[in-house]
Amino acid sequence: MNSNSESFNNSHTDLEDDGDSGDDAIAEIVTDVIKKEPEVLERIMQDEQVRHMVMVQQKSYRGPLPPSELLSGYEAFCPGATERFIGQLEANQKHQHEMEKLAVSATINRDQENRKYGFALTCLALIASVTLGVTGHDFLAGTIATTTIGTILVTFILNRRPSNSRDDKEDEQAQPPAEVNEK
Repeated sequence: MNSNSESFNNSHTDLEDDGDSGDDAIAEIVTDVIKKEPEVLERIMQDEQVRHMVMVQQKSYRGPLPPSELLSGYEAFCPGATERFIGQLEANQKHQHEMEKLAVSATINRDQENRKYGFALTCLALIASVTLGVTGHDFLAGTIATTTIGTILVTFILNRRPSNSRDDKEDEQAQPPAEVNEK
């Protein structure tokens, strides 16, 4: 027991000499004592009140860059790590931008092809309906012409695509509720 208090006192005097901040110094003292004599931790943890006071600390961050303290820690452990890390982030961002450009380009190409096919099918349907109308199949010609024109109006003029019910629900949730004015 005497060696424990001597080791604590030695660490305590070191604290006063160093002039470290309180919390950091206490953590350092406790760490030193536990490293030198691990049975002290076992005895301390047997106390019920102490076990309830033990605290776990978890840190997290968002974004591509970690906090500067973490970066400096990596740099101290592995010189040049920060530069490699930032280089990797830049390369990743460049790749992501290239993929987004490719996706936009592919979408534009797909839309242009769809318009061409739509135009060709519309022309074919109108030619078929005129031919059917001339040959005496008026009802069938009218049906083909009406559905073709209706489809064109919906997809090209109104610029709408058929949507899933899930998309409709997301649109409704995204819109703010209408205000009710009571007079």
